[in-house]
Amino acid sequence: MATKSLNIVGGPSKWDLMLAVFDRDHEPGREVMLLIEDWTGENRTVNVHVIIPSIKQEQGSCEAWKFEGTVVDGPDEVLKHRVKGCYDTKARKGKLELLGDGNPPEKELIDCHGIIIHKEWGSIVAAENNSGVGDKVRVGDMVASNGRFSIPEGTRGLVVDIYEPFTRGSTDIIQVWFEGRRGATSMKFKDLKF
Repeated sequence: MATKSLNIVGGPSKWDLMLAVFDRDHEPGREVMLLIEDWTGENRTVNVHVIIPSIKQEQGSCEAWKFEGTVVDGPDEVLKHRVKGCYDTKARKGKLELLGDGNPPEKELIDCHGIIIHKEWGSIVAAENNSGVGDKVRVGDMVASNGRFSIPEGTRGLVVDIYEPFTRGSTDIIQVWFEGRRGATSMKFKDLKF
């Protein structure tokens, strides 16, 4: 393949993209279909199916998203590649960048001050409390506040990101968007019910 950056010319709605990330009833994940401009010089488009476990909203936009995932169906040149990209759910356009060589993900476990960080291809996909409790959380999981923090006990929220401990100066590594809040709140394992 001559280039690793591909143009997305069609794809999911905001609802379908949200389900792909947060609906955990499908193993290994719910697929989204992206329509890609053919990179071979032919005047055609190609369907590429991607599982997207991680997504972030572009700063200041309700329609633009950055994502990471894995190609699970499509032409051999892109199949099983880890990808990252940006996508606008209103325009249904974006960019897709191929990462790696299509081999299975490089997995890494890091023990950081009693918290086990799970990484695939260098990106955090989960965190596990290693202090005997055994709680594990992934982006897209639903959790609840236990009332220890400023969020009332029982308030449910969606895990939207996970950070490595102390990279932001603390162990508040779990970003949770609680019901009724305008943004994510940084939490510790001990502040949550699973």
